[in-house]
Amino acid sequence: MEYELNLTNDYLFRCVLGDRKNSAILLSFVNAVMEPKGFSRLSSIETVDPHLGGDSVTQKEAILDVRAVDADGRQYDIEIQVRREPDYIKRSLYYLAKLYAGQLVSGDKYRNLKACIGINLLDYIQFEDSPDLHSCFTLRSDIDPRFELTRELCLHYIELPKLKRETYYTSLLEKWVYFIENVYNSEDILIEQMKSEVPEIDQAAQEYERMMADLAVKARAMSREKWVRDQASYREAAREDGFAEGKAQGLAEGKAEGKAEGKAEGKAEGLLEAKRETARKLKARGFELSEIAEITNLSATEIANL
Repeated sequence: MEYELNLTNDYLFRCVLGDRKNSAILLSFVNAVMEPKGFSRLSSIETVDPHLGGDSVTQKEAILDVRAVDADGRQYDIEIQVRREPDYIKRSLYYLAKLYAGQLVSGDKYRNLKACIGINLLDYIQFEDSPDLHSCFTLRSDIDPRFELTRELCLHYIELPKLKRETYYTSLLEKWVYFIENVYNSEDILIEQMKSEVPEIDQAAQEYERMMADLAVKARAMSREKWVRDQASYREAAREDGFAEGKAQGLAEGKAEGKAEGKAEGKAEGLLEAKRETARKLKARGFELSEIAEITNLSATEIANL
């Protein structure tokens, strides 16, 4: 089955923005994120270790993010996230903190630490109570939010579904978001306008077209897309199967007991065992403990011991 491949496909996103030869594309995108939030315009940026992790397209760590450093030594962790995860905010905090702490080795001085910025593009709504496409978080006073402690650690979240449909976009970030979601549509008038207005978007479009013409690259991107969709399908099926199986087994055991107490206990025990069996299957398929915990409502410790 063919999918419409856009740049929310993290393999393609990394190929376009994470390739060292495409530093101008990455620079334009990062400036589009940073400048509207009061950060100074970057003069240069380059990727660092663009091919981290394993070789398999199904290994998340192999295609997780784009890491980069600017001319002043500030580090950037740029990620595409297409599936809602219960612990994503904590995960983005963890990676940013790890990036920050990892700058020093024994004997280094704290003054040598450089700012670390996380840029997260989310293909779902993370902040239900906010209409904003782009949210930026730094360390500020809880009494007076105007009092900013530092911007040494900064997290940006860009929720792609919040981009409003317009006939023209003035913001460079809005143009990039629209492009990321619609790059596959060669007949899109807005894309053509953006390509003529922003040289880096035109360059990114050419890079995308080059990759789509490469059968090996396209096959790898399609494989990644299928894997992501399959994981989402497995999650939903596992959730439904677990509850259905638990309910059926619980009712059967309760009926055999012939008593209200036995029925309740049997239902509960049946549901628990069904959740455990679901967790075992998800572990075998390579799901993360946090994902399995979300689906089954079992603790991470219990899942790890199954």
